[in-house]
Amino acid sequence: QLAAAEDDFGLAAKAALASLGYQKDRTQKEEIYVRISTYLNADRSYDQALNALRNAQNLADSQGERLRVKLMIGKTLAARGSEDSALATYREITQESMQKKEKLDPSTFKAVMGEAHYLLASNEHKLFDSIKLSESEASLESKWKAKSQHLERSLEHYNKSIQTESPEWASRSRYAAGELSERMAVSTKNIAAKSDQAIGLKSPGSLMAQADRWEKLAKEYYGQNMLAKSREPDQYKSSVWVERSAMKISGQVKTKSVLDPEGEIPTSMAPSQPYQWSH
Repeated sequence: QLAAAEDDFGLAAKAALASLGYQKDRTQKEEIYVRISTYLNADRSYDQALNALRNAQNLADSQGERLRVKLMIGKTLAARGSEDSALATYREITQESMQKKEKLDPSTFKAVMGEAHYLLASNEHKLFDSIKLSESEASLESKWKAKSQHLERSLEHYNKSIQTESPEWASRSRYAAGELSERMAVSTKNIAAKSDQAIGLKSPGSLMAQADRWEKLAKEYYGQNMLAKSREPDQYKSSVWVERSAMKISGQVKTKSVLDPEGEIPTSMAPSQPYQWSH
């Protein structure tokens, strides 16, 4: 612990590893391996961190604990840069969580399922943001379609995270989904203003009506965070995502245009199929 306090995470990991020799309890050994992985992640020794987590997973004595450790494996893969493997791990977790739901503690199910879907949504959210619409009109329609597809998949996962009712991940997903909906509104207005032809799929007037619907949907997501707090104040009393949602509704926080390179979204119950509004 002293080594960790001094930011010598490699040394802290070695000290924790040495303590395994004195530990016979299976649960305690698992906890030590998880702690070792935390130190190794901080040290950016991702391969060693993965080995420690796999040892922890083998020692886990419950379905919920194995899923919790598997989620940590996915996040370590992402930190290492193995994005595809990380995403595949998150998908496996959502499938396994549903299959084993009856055997899982409800709080574990909410936390694991909520975070896994949030992480999947965040990836699609990032891909949505990566598509810029400021280039020639020749490529505009294909980019618009790709951007819309990423938005649809992102909102699907955000909504599934919301449905878990995890105080942390549902509130975070509502806020992120609201931000994403606002982004889509801005993108839609930018496209409508580009030319009379806009996109082959929609007229400028139709696009502006779409933008209004996306703005309304964003407010619904933010409002649902505030409603959740009013229903369960103890669960949400310190939620930064509820506070940010309140600021959004009051107009204290604005979403920048997608054409603004500095307009980044913070990493952090709505209609089940909000994307259908744009069709």
